[in-house]
Amino acid sequence: MNIFYSLIGEKIRPVELAVLIKKALFIKRRTIKIREHLFCIDPISNFGLSLQKNNNYEPEMTAVLKKILIDGDIFIDLGANEGWFSVLASKAVGTSGKVFSIEPQSRLWPVILKNLSINGSFNCQLLPYAVGEKEEEIKITLAPTINTGSSSLISTFRSKFWPKQVISVKRLDDLLSTITQSGKNKVKLIKIDIEGFEYFALKSLGNLLQQGIIENILIEIHGTMLRQLNLSSESVIDLLIQNGYEKSSAYNDVYLFTFKKI
Repeated sequence: MNIFYSLIGEKIRPVELAVLIKKALFIKRRTIKIREHLFCIDPISNFGLSLQKNNNYEPEMTAVLKKILIDGDIFIDLGANEGWFSVLASKAVGTSGKVFSIEPQSRLWPVILKNLSINGSFNCQLLPYAVGEKEEEIKITLAPTINTGSSSLISTFRSKFWPKQVISVKRLDDLLSTITQSGKNKVKLIKIDIEGFEYFALKSLGNLLQQGIIENILIEIHGTMLRQLNLSSESVIDLLIQNGYEKSSAYNDVYLFTFKKI
């Protein structure tokens, strides 16, 4: 059956056709077990196929998360998608820790909540927002369900025909003031994967970025999308370095930065 799902999800193109075939065949979400965790997945999506074939998802980022987080930590999952990192972090930080899942796509909120619920991840809180430099409401382009994680605020000619959703944008420093309980706690790790808007998410931290309230930043930098915004990967890296962070590791387009400024 996995071969059948893989054929639809990975071989049939364009992806819009794969989505139509999925609907025609009444392929629904199903729950699978990955080690000690349960996940409700779309079996032909990028995320679902990765779990079925590899029992893992984005293994490098997953390894960093497991290495850094310990009992009592605070973790922010910025661009939570279907909740993979939130579920893993929930177990790592334990009942004395806290996880905040930030995801603006309303179609994914029931999925995230179900994945948190079936894993007993009651130390997680869903924040249904996007993050940017100013508080506003804007439209996001929703990518086909084959890859919900590629939904973006950046529109291309092809994506103009995809559905849209009006989302609420919040500044990260405003969210952080609540998350850290008025600055009494530090965030051990934030994972940022938001399809080209990582620079603006960091800028929205304002002066908090240079205060080291976030100890570690695990970030995927989307160079192609940044260039459409007249930015670059170097823009993101330089911003972090200028505010007291050092690059701890890098693989492909994923970087780990650790706050070193005294």
